[in-house]
Amino acid sequence: METFTGEEVAEVVGADLAAQLGVDEGEYTADEVARITDVLGESARLAESVADGEADLATLFTPGFMAAHTEFDDFEAFLESSPWTESEIAAAFAGETPEGENPAAANSTFLDRSTDFETPGAMVQTAIIDRTRREIEST
Repeated sequence: METFTGEEVAEVVGADLAAQLGVDEGEYTADEVARITDVLGESARLAESVADGEADLATLFTPGFMAAHTEFDDFEAFLESSPWTESEIAAAFAGETPEGENPAAANSTFLDRSTDFETPGAMVQTAIIDRTRREIEST
């Protein structure tokens, strides 16, 4: 059975991402490496679907994620407390920043005060990594 070192896995997915996913110096089977890359692909497609408005943000920001990283139990509670409109939030989490017109896309005192994040982009990135890590660990 072919195995890969943690360093080789890090070369495939990138050192920063490997560290965030908890890839260590141990050995990984080809199936484990395939699982990591498959789940990363699924997570990337989910992020694209959210950005394109094809998937609901609550799909990415699960109750577990929200409870771990915010003062809210779920994304719905976040929306209800937010000073922004739903369309501003959707645009911000889709990465749209029309020349500072979208207050939800900028560094935010609301995000800083109520979450572990300063920007929607950081929140999305962490949610993707969190989802990927959970999916990999579940197998």
